[in-house]
Amino acid sequence: MIGLIADIHGNIEALQAVIEDMVERKVDEIYCLGDIVGYGASPNECCDTIKRMDIHCVMGDHDYAAATGELLTWFQPDAQKVLKWTSGVLDRKNKLFLSVLPRKLTLDVEGVRLGLVHGSPWDELFEYVRPTVKESVLKKFLKEMDCQVLALGHTHVPFAKELNEGLVVNPGSVGQPRDGIAWASYAIIDPFGLNVKIIRKKYDLQSAVKKMQLAGLPELLVERLKEGI
Repeated sequence: MIGLIADIHGNIEALQAVIEDMVERKVDEIYCLGDIVGYGASPNECCDTIKRMDIHCVMGDHDYAAATGELLTWFQPDAQKVLKWTSGVLDRKNKLFLSVLPRKLTLDVEGVRLGLVHGSPWDELFEYVRPTVKESVLKKFLKEMDCQVLALGHTHVPFAKELNEGLVVNPGSVGQPRDGIAWASYAIIDPFGLNVKIIRKKYDLQSAVKKMQLAGLPELLVERLKEGI
């Protein structure tokens, strides 16, 4: 079984709950589609967990901005505030870790050619591929990545599209869901038949909220976390 996670956004409570759930479901390999940090109050803990578990991960736009301090003006004001805070609290090793993450990967996993990217194969960090995307575009993405399964994130909204050419899946966001459901979201793929399942997992939301408030992070982002929007 292949596990896909994305958009953890500094939410260690959600990440731990998702990992525990995947262990119970006997997931063999976990892959991360970027944005380990940003928004949430536990960026170092999330980076350390990804490193400790040796999870393959691609770079997200928040990862890049927090590690380098560049492109901050691309983000909304509240996101900029958190990224500046995140950059200030990240330790040197985790900044380096984020700064050298690949922007896309194609791997052979359990007999499946798996492509990983945060945004899209055409714009790895910033393009939003929403559930309403045309199938013709997804087919071009699969060809571009030369893969059977393309996994991407960035929108924080889960979806799965099965095409003759392959499967495209967004597992949703572990730590900052935006589809109106406040529970963490991730995906599992059975490589035999390429069956995909989007899974929602309850976690200690109040603890994540309290940490954000104690860190002085924007209240709007706290409220969005509570509501899953």
